[in-house]
Amino acid sequence: MPAERELIDHVAALLAPHKRPREVRFTDALPRNDMGKVQKSRLPRE
Repeated sequence: MPAERELIDHVAALLAPHKRPREVRFTDALPRNDMGKVQKSRLPRE
């Protein structure tokens, strides 16, 4: 699995500065509803 810094550096070469992620969080699974859409309100926050 690539490290957080590796992912950020990779997309930095491809995206405009305002579209680059500020942080990366790794998770085993995303919370989804019955239609299969990601439930953003249920994502863990820090």
